[in-house]
Amino acid sequence: KVDLSLETSWKDGYFNFENAELTTIMTEIARWYDVDIHYKNRITEQFNILMLPRNLSVSKLLELLELTGHVRFIIEGRRITVMT
Repeated sequence: KVDLSLETSWKDGYFNFENAELTTIMTEIARWYDVDIHYKNRITEQFNILMLPRNLSVSKLLELLELTGHVRFIIEGRRITVMT
């Protein structure tokens, strides 16, 4: 079975990460916001995040990810450092 909402959410203006590794999420964020991602330590977390609007600022999106309690970010210009 294919979840159409997962496959088409991008065209509706949403990020949709279902059972996604943090590295996958950060790769998509890097592409969308044109930022560089650096990892302070090895990342193994998986997230189940559904329907985050793509029109959020990168800082607001990262703030929402931090609310999970599994990850923290440092933003320095276009560089985002990911920490667990």
